[in-house]
Amino acid sequence: MIFIIANHHMSSEKAKTDLDTAIVYIADIICNTMGVGCGIDGMSSRFHKDVMEFLNITPEDFEMVIAESYQEMEKVERLINAV
Repeated sequence: MIFIIANHHMSSEKAKTDLDTAIVYIADIICNTMGVGCGIDGMSSRFHKDVMEFLNITPEDFEMVIAESYQEMEKVERLINAV
């Protein structure tokens, strides 16, 4: 867990081939792309295409996850606003 947290921005080459760290990295990139949970440096993360290749994620997969996530966020917002 410490390795994943410390390296989820791909600060080491070993992180790029660690499955758990790669998954957290992609999740972080998706959230940053959507503007979710961005801190001061939220949009400054470097994109590592080789991590997507390691996880066998295509650009189309990436776009689909973002689109579906927006739809799910809209549902949550509607539920929250209904209360």
